[in-house]
Amino acid sequence: MRRLAVLALLAAGCAWPAEFVQAVEFPYDHHPRALWERELVWLKNIGIRTVAFSPGRNTPPKDPRADLSGFLRILRRLGMRAWIYGVAPELAATLEPQLERHGGPIAFLEGPSGLEAPAPPAPVTRLSATASDSLFRSREAFAGGPGSLLWQDVEDTLAPSLQRGVVSFSGDERPGATALRRNAALLHYWSAILPAMLTERKLPGKIAAVQRFASGPRGASAVAISNKSTAELTGPLRVYDPSVARELIIPKITVPAGQSLWLPVNIPLANGGLCEDCAAFAQGDRIV
Repeated sequence: MRRLAVLALLAAGCAWPAEFVQAVEFPYDHHPRALWERELVWLKNIGIRTVAFSPGRNTPPKDPRADLSGFLRILRRLGMRAWIYGVAPELAATLEPQLERHGGPIAFLEGPSGLEAPAPPAPVTRLSATASDSLFRSREAFAGGPGSLLWQDVEDTLAPSLQRGVVSFSGDERPGATALRRNAALLHYWSAILPAMLTERKLPGKIAAVQRFASGPRGASAVAISNKSTAELTGPLRVYDPSVARELIIPKITVPAGQSLWLPVNIPLANGGLCEDCAAFAQGDRIV
């Protein structure tokens, strides 16, 4: 269904990047080799499909963490993608067969390398998962339309001493992992829709909210609300439904302190991407 939606937009002359990319930085050469697959499976299970890393050149050859080919094999077996940066020129020939166009896991390349691969969609937002405002900043990133969000400081690393992330070597999740989990679940369905939502409109009322639209009356739309205060926000919300060209009033919206909401306004179900199997929905069926 996603492919049909993209083809329809291209036929109409609309440029739409394939998806908004959300990735997690995974510095494999600073992480215990025995834990690679466990942590990658955890990332995949919460909805992360892309991991970013630098192949590097400074790890001693006898260090098991220097097993770049082994790390790439795990990614390929799990059906995950790689986003690489800081590639040493002498590694270009080794990495060429690992590019996605050759059936390998390397989907994105950042910076000069001697390899030909697409760059991650711009702009790229780098965000520490340990930051206290990571939820707000991550929502601002993907509410901005096309681009990429790269989470850093997710896993504990040894670089060379212990650097704490939001997931420990024992697999325990620290408080900062919640924002990552929430956004991974949200973007599982929205990543293909976000790049087309290029128009922004601030909504009136005491609740600060922004509504984003794709072009056309049947285009997707959503409202982003963030409450950065220490008190709960409650009040009406006035949104615009492009499918009927009129304003809708939601009598009461409650946003807890320190929370962020992402609300669909006009999402076609037949090709909107928000369901695993959309065959049961007619073209006119939508979320309002």
